[in-house]
Amino acid sequence: MGAPSCHGPPRGHQKFANRDSTAIDQPSGLIFVLCSEALILLSRPHAEWAATFLLANLIYIPLLEEPMMVARFGDDYREYCRHVGRIVPRLRAWQSSRS
Repeated sequence: MGAPSCHGPPRGHQKFANRDSTAIDQPSGLIFVLCSEALILLSRPHAEWAATFLLANLIYIPLLEEPMMVARFGDDYREYCRHVGRIVPRLRAWQSSRS
């Protein structure tokens, strides 16, 4: 058995209202790293992997992940999605009107 978690699940809109909306999420960060490697190394296999990963995320996030998040967080998550992009981070932080 593993160690118990030191934190509980997010409650209400706090996860989105207090989040730094300029931060890069894990898929976006990995896409950035993969594209950077492809450019630095001038590597076609790296570029193909980056494009495949980007395409997979452009399909997976709206079809599977976002509906689960809407079911869990409702209008708070919808508001968050209206103001924060899926792949490209914002240049200026967004603050929820509910915070």
